[in-house]
Parts: sequence; structure tokens; C-alpha cells
Amino acid sequence: MQLKIKFLLACVFLIAAAHCIKTIAFGSSPISESKDEPSDTDKNTGFPSLIKGESLIESIDSQVPSESILDLGAQLCNTEVKIQWTIVNKSKQTIEWPRMTASCGCITGMPNSISLAAGESKQMNLKIKLPRNCEALTKQVTFWDANGNSRCQGTIKSDVVTPLKFEETTIEVASERRHWLSIPVTAINTSIDLRKTNIAALGAEVVGFEFKSEDGQKGLLRLDLDPAQTIPPSIKSSFMIEATHNGDFRGVQSLPIHFTTRTITQPNPVYFRRVGDSVQTQVRVWSFPLAAELSKKSKFVVEPVSDASSKIAADFEAKIEPASGTGPTCTVTLKCSVPKPGAKEPPTRLRLKCGEWEQLIDCKWE
Repeated sequence: MQLKIKFLLACVFLIAAAHCIKTIAFGSSPISESKDEPSDTDKNTGFPSLIKGESLIESIDSQVPSESILDLGAQLCNTEVKIQWTIVNKSKQTIEWPRMTASCGCITGMPNSISLAAGESKQMNLKIKLPRNCEALTKQVTFWDANGNSRCQGTIKSDVVTPLKFEETTIEVASERRHWLSIPVTAINTSIDLRKTNIAALGAEVVGFEFKSEDGQKGLLRLDLDPAQTIPPSIKSSFMIEATHNGDFRGVQSLPIHFTTRTITQPNPVYFRRVGDSVQTQVRVWSFPLAAELSKKSKFVVEPVSDASSKIAADFEAKIEPASGTGPTCTVTLKCSVPKPGAKEPPTRLRLKCGEWEQLIDCKWE
């Protein structure tokens, strides 16, 4: 009995293993070209300019099209990569695919059709022109049968990058005054010499910049920032980095900026309107410091600000959505009782407080 159980378990394992092998065979196995003499792009940047891939078609009767991933890995912006894609007909029937489409005009070298007898293979020499901007690139090449059915699809993927990478993916700015901000950078790989890389920094808040690298592998980008140039006011912005390496344009990269001490409220002023037996208003708040206090479950307090025309206190209720502080944006609903006839004028300013965060808002009453 035990021998039968062991035999059955062994059979199940073999079947599962065979299925895994078949699944892998349906995919592609791209490799970087290593036998040929490296191109100038390879030598100067360390990125392979030729990628090989293979797709095995084991059945043409399946209703599910064969899908292959042609992964180019990391590649430099604004470069051209060659792809040797081989399709092998492992089935016992002839393949006839009379039409091909590509999702982007950046892919060239595709044949108009493919005809393969059983056991035959065809090598296609494609080229893809990579974009000028950093992106996680995904493009498709599809072969169709005479009935308009997709029979084989190659998905080309690549992490398109500039010659340098930043240690911080988000730049945090804590000062509202004009100041210089230093950002460390490193070369994307050891073949890149940052001393041969020129950088231009562009952005609403960027009024000046300089870039230096002593050893070619590490560098320092310094930005002259004026946060007052953010128009309209916001707690987020971004700037662009344009990189040129060895005199060739090598891409644009965008880096986000977070103003970590800034709070923006809308509308300004807020209007309290009567709703039933109370007066209410809503304030939209954008603030990283408030989000941090809410995440710590700090108490939210609303206080009238005394002035010459209003010295009364009022009890306010505040409801915050979302109240968890998971993001820098929230909506605050403020509510208080309707002023009784003959009461003094309600306050024209309110102080919103939550832990270490506070903000003054102007208000009007209708």
C-alpha cells in the first residue's frame, strides 16, 4: 500500500514538473550578446546593444496565442537596441501568419508575414528606438492568422534610464526661503563616466544649478531653489533633469518635490452656511505635517481667534476624512450651533490645531 502511494506521488510530481517545463518553453529566453565585438554604445555605457530571444511554438491549434517576453533589461534613453527574435515551429503543422502589427512605430525590421513548415525556425532582426524620457517601457508585436486571430505576441519590456541615478526618489524641501539644495547622484553603472555627462535642471522653483563629479562614479547636483515660485501654491511640484553623455542626448528624468512644512487650504475664506440647527463649512487641506499628526492620532482642535470685533468663544465640531493620515490631502467639515439672536458677531478667523501642526483660516458667515 505504501509503495502504491509513493508511486502515485512520484507520478504527480513528474506531471507537475513536465507542465512547468512546457510553460517555460512557450516563453522566450532573451540573452545579451556576448560573443560579438561590443559596439561603441556597449563600450561607452555598459548597456548591451543586442538582445536575443526565442519562442517555441508547440501547437497551432490552441485558442490561446503564444506569448513571449523579450526583456531588454535596463537601457539608456534615446538609444537603439537590436533584437534577434527566433520563432521555432515545434508543432507538426505548417504555420501561416499573413499579418503582423506593432504597437509602436519605434519597432522596425518586422517581416510582413511568417510561413514555417514543421520543425523550421525563423530569425527576425528587429530594432527598437528607445524613448527620450525615462519610463517602464512595454510594447507589443503581434502575428495574426488569416481569420484575424492573434497567434503569437512578443512583449518587449525595458527599464529606460538616464546615465545617472538619484539616491532619493523624492526631494523633500523643508524651507520656504530661497536656498541651495545638494542631491547626491551615482552613475547608472561602472562604464558610465559622470565627468563626461552634462546635466541641465529645469523647474518652476529651480533658479540655478551646478553639477560636479570628481571620480566619474559619484557626483553632486546642487539646485538653487526658490519655493515661492510654485504657482499656483501646492505642497507638490517636480523638476526635470536633461542628461547628455559624450555629447549625445541621453534622456529626461522627472523628480518629484514635496514641500514638507507647507499647508494649503481651500477655499479662502471659508463660508459657514446654515444647515438645519447648525452652521457648517468644509475646508480642503493639503499638508504633509497634518497627515503625520493624524497618523499619530493627535487630537484635532478648532479655536476662534479673538479680535477687536469678536471676543466670544464658540464650540466647534470637526470631522476629518480620511482621519487616518494615510495621505497628505483631507477634507475637514466644521460645524457649530446657529448664533442666537442678539449674540455677538461670530469670529472671522479660526485656528486649526493638531499636535504640532496649526493653521489659521479666514471665515465668513451667511
